[in-house]
Amino acid sequence: MGPARAVKKPLLIIASCTDRKRLPAPMALRLRRYREATLAARFESWWEAVCESRSAALPAQTLYLGDHWAVVRDLPAVAEIAGWKAQIWVASAGYGLVPTAAPLHPYAATFSRGHRDAVARATTPNGRADARTWWSLLGSVGGPVKRAPRRVSDLLNENPRAHVLLVGSEAYIRALEEDIREVLHQLRGRDALMVVTGVGVNLSPELKEACIPSVAELAHHLGGSLVALHARLARRILQDAPRTGLEASEVGKAVRRLIQQSPRRALFNREKMTDREVTNFIGRSLKQDAMAPHTVLLRRLRDSGNACEQKRFRDLFGQVRRNA
Repeated sequence: MGPARAVKKPLLIIASCTDRKRLPAPMALRLRRYREATLAARFESWWEAVCESRSAALPAQTLYLGDHWAVVRDLPAVAEIAGWKAQIWVASAGYGLVPTAAPLHPYAATFSRGHRDAVARATTPNGRADARTWWSLLGSVGGPVKRAPRRVSDLLNENPRAHVLLVGSEAYIRALEEDIREVLHQLRGRDALMVVTGVGVNLSPELKEACIPSVAELAHHLGGSLVALHARLARRILQDAPRTGLEASEVGKAVRRLIQQSPRRALFNREKMTDREVTNFIGRSLKQDAMAPHTVLLRRLRDSGNACEQKRFRDLFGQVRRNA
């Protein structure tokens, strides 16, 4: 008989979804459409539309696009090399917690404030509370996969010996805060919860040790776009796991050392622009060069000392093209 194969340790990876999807969302599955007076009523209308949708559905791992998701999709293979057996689950503002094989209709819903399809409206005084309530409501209904866990804490109940790695933007981590706190209590002192996110998340003090800071300076070591920075840091953590392990305290120390070794990023004091100003800029630019792609025009805009988020610029560029 040959040597016994080492049993790989269980790892649960929960990653936030992405706005970019392989198929366009029908209007019925765009959260902007629902304007009910209360959050509960809005959720009821939203979930009814999700359940009754007849649009094409794709597995979550196929539906999501973009740099962030491309890195997330590879994390199980990286974990496997490091000696861990990983499952990936998606934290979705439209569907809740779902496995990557779950069939999802294309949709537009997000926890990011200021977006047209945001859970919390711009006029909501306590958007953070609305986001947490929405996540709780999503966890209270059956998802697209029968009997699958609907909260991270439920998932850990089924895998009590697992380590947990959450990867997501501050807005998504804040929405999941109560769920994450329950996970911490379930671990009963095990240093097995890591939350890779930005430094502005401002979670409760008991979760402070679990937070692994993902800051722009790390791009010097990790490469790629800032959009995928959190996912790239998660990949680096898994690559280093044979040396550092996956205990949050040790991983946090290693990441902070890496930040200290990073050169300071240049700060750009760019002027923010209104949608009208951006579309006027795009229109003028296309008159000069009708074939210019949006990436080139965005670079020109930023080089002129102005600011516009990449997705917002791409959407406005599309509107100008369609109306031309």
